[in-house]
Amino acid sequence: MGSIDKDIILIVDDEPKNLDVLYKLLRQEEFKVLIAEDGETALQRVNYIIPDIILLDIKMPKMDGYETCLRLKENPKTKDIPIIFVTALSDAIDEMKGFSVGGVDYITKPIHAATTLARIKTHLALRQAQNSLYEINHFKDKLLSILSHELRSPLDALDEVLHLFTDNNLTETKMKKYISELSENIKRNRLFLENLMHWSYYQMQKDNISMEKFDLQDIIYETIAFFEPLAKKKSIQLKYISYDKCYVWNNPNIVKLVLTNLIANAIKFTNSGFGIEIGYEISDAAATVYVKDFGIGMSENTRKEILAGGNYKLSQGTKGEKGAGLGLKLSKEFIELTGGIFFIESELNKGSTFSFTTKLYRE
Repeated sequence: MGSIDKDIILIVDDEPKNLDVLYKLLRQEEFKVLIAEDGETALQRVNYIIPDIILLDIKMPKMDGYETCLRLKENPKTKDIPIIFVTALSDAIDEMKGFSVGGVDYITKPIHAATTLARIKTHLALRQAQNSLYEINHFKDKLLSILSHELRSPLDALDEVLHLFTDNNLTETKMKKYISELSENIKRNRLFLENLMHWSYYQMQKDNISMEKFDLQDIIYETIAFFEPLAKKKSIQLKYISYDKCYVWNNPNIVKLVLTNLIANAIKFTNSGFGIEIGYEISDAAATVYVKDFGIGMSENTRKEILAGGNYKLSQGTKGEKGAGLGLKLSKEFIELTGGIFFIESELNKGSTFSFTTKLYRE
């Protein structure tokens, strides 16, 4: 869809009278309408705004409708746009030629308003259905990829700890150590599954994510409290750079999950005795939430791979912690779903800062 509210329709015709008739008809239905008086202008228009459907005249100077259609179909950005020929040519041969170059329908002039609108709406509905099907297939492929590549690591780590319990000479001290490791593995797996479930849900609710007003401080305090025992175990201090109350407009579940991922990642890659800073900075319209560690950092290639959503080589944590690395990739997607931006700054052996933006709540 070219617009969240209304579709964008491009009319291409060299006759001002024809343009005027179609323009008025479509504006009555509150469509967003673009106009081009020839094929070359149409090709330039679509470089800036991708319409949802094109109404294309055939007999035009310099470049006729057939050639314009072929050029549009050759462009990867415009090849899937439905093109309806609107022309005075009514011969069956002309109609067949229109279909052969990529047109989806053929309307003869003078147009009948009700029929024209019905055909346009039918093809827009078909395009929306195709887009939905593409998104579902893309979601399915990505989910299968995550399950096949990412699930193995946390399960292997869990299996390793369980295998240690088969030692017949297990002392009470070792038993307590292994139980502690098992507990940490279960927590990591729970976070992994929580990420996966939230990602699956929000992928299907992209256009209907609930937003509300909430105090950012409450989420930060709650998340830090959850990680205090783990941080204490590694002798890591969680420092909250506190400000006044900060009311934002976002989905609190998404913000909490992303913050959970970022703090968990920071603890994993920070050495004992160092601290992790959590806070936010306020600008005119947004708050930038950050988690800054002084750990092992990452290479520029790894940073770019995470931001690009690709696969990257995972390192073990400073205490040998294992993980799928899924949290960072999904956190970026979560933030973008709510209209925010996800940032990573990092330097090897010096640490990383992960941050994201969220809209401030305005009365």
